[in-house]
Formats: sequence, C-alpha cells, structure tokens
Amino acid sequence: MTNIGHLLHCVSKQIKSSERDALISSFLAKATETENVKPDHCAIRRVERLEKEAFAFFAQALHIYQADEWMLSFNGGKDCTVLLDLLQAFFKRNKCISHVRVPVLYIESDDSFEEVEAVVLDCERRYNIELIRHKGCIKDVLTQVLAERPEIRAVFMGSRRTDPYCENLNAMQVTDVGWPSVMRISPLLDWSYRDIWYYTFVRQVPYCRLYEQGYTSLGQKHNTMPNPHLRMFDPITRAVTYKHAAELTDAEFERAGRTKKDYVESCEKELEQENVEAAVAK
Repeated sequence: MTNIGHLLHCVSKQIKSSERDALISSFLAKATETENVKPDHCAIRRVERLEKEAFAFFAQALHIYQADEWMLSFNGGKDCTVLLDLLQAFFKRNKCISHVRVPVLYIESDDSFEEVEAVVLDCERRYNIELIRHKGCIKDVLTQVLAERPEIRAVFMGSRRTDPYCENLNAMQVTDVGWPSVMRISPLLDWSYRDIWYYTFVRQVPYCRLYEQGYTSLGQKHNTMPNPHLRMFDPITRAVTYKHAAELTDAEFERAGRTKKDYVESCEKELEQENVEAAVAK
C-alpha cells in the first residue's frame, strides 16, 4: 500500500471520519472547468447523450449477465473513474439492482502515486463500493480473483480506442488466449479524450489532483511525468508550470508523459527553446 494508504489505514481508528475525509480530499482535484475548457450548452447535451447511450449499453449487458456477475477494473485514472460514476448512476436508477455492490478490483503498487491512492479511497467511501485490493501482475491477479469469485463473468474496463492494443477491440470481447476466460466490457471505447473531461466537469466527478498538474495519463511514478505538450515556460523567471490535462488540444499526445524519460526531456527542451524564441521575437 502506498504512503497515504498506509497512513490512513493506520490512523483510521484514531481520527474522526471527518478528519479522514479531509485528508483524502486534500489529494483530490478541485477544478470543474479550466480557463480554456468550460462545458457549454453543446457539451452538456453531448454528455447527456453519452450518458444515455452508456445506460442503454449497461441495460444490454444486464440481459446477458446478472448484476452480481459484474466486476469493475479500476486504477484511479480519469477513464475508469468516469465509468464507476456511470455505473453507480445506472444502479441507482434501477431499483431491482440498486442494492448490488459491484466488486471493484484495484491492483496496488508500492510505486503508485499517493494522489491515485487517495482517489481509490475516496471512491470506496463515496460510492460504497466493494473494493478488492491485490498486488501483482494483472494476469495473475485476475486468475486469483476469478478463482476466488467464480460467479464473476464480466469485467468492466475504462479502455478507449486510443489506449494501447484497444484500436480493434469490441465493446464486448472475451479475454485473449492465455488469459483467464472472462468477458471484457468496455462501455467507453468510443469516447474521446475531451468527452471524458466534459463528463467529469459536467457531472462534477472528483478526480486525481495530478491532472491539474499536467499529467494526462497515469501509470507508476517511475514511468509517468507531466505531459510535455502542456508545459509552460516563462523566459523571464524561467519558471516551469503545466496546464490542466483537460487543455491538451491534440489527444494523440495523451500518453506523451508515459514515454521514456529522455524523450520527454527532449520534448521539453524543444518547447522551452520555442518559448524563448517567441519571447525574443516580441
């Protein structure tokens, strides 16, 4: 368990729930819009349409699998947080399944960001989910969980087509050969990067604070940095800051902060030089 997770686990019996909630909230983002991304009427209408389509998709899945056969794969990132919020809204709207607590699988790591751990803890509290924590590689963990819970037949994932190996994925597709057999369900497959942020802002979904610091895709500490395409350099003070993740204009670079460190640093140097040249030109 990461530092904040271990801290909260140790002190949860010694502090008031309000103090615990305040500690968790201090690691969450506050913004519900940014200077350049403010959901307008069209964005709100789009969110409503996407939400309606997602609910219809969930209803379709419910005809194939019972609600207690579902599980959500969760990593604390923006996509699966949106999916969790959608699932909870769907369950609340349907009285026959409103009592069901969908298991949520979180694979923790000693190299996870404290801010991500805070999101997981906040979601556990906010949505009253049944959180399943495990350490290890995803294939081994999934094998173990499915052996312990043979009733689970479908795993919901926050994958989108721009994610690695998801370009040709179907919304419902059985796991690949060599993996434990289970149906992968990806309701957000055709959502865009901007769709995720519009939904997050319009529905005011709490999210990881790292996105306010220029991170656009979250992995582990050793392989994740702020996105160089959001970097701002002041040639006068030489201060470096980053725009909010929602302000990334080209979604093709969503995972730019997840590449090798030398590539990221190379991008940053190029952007810094461009900023200096622009300042001189003025």
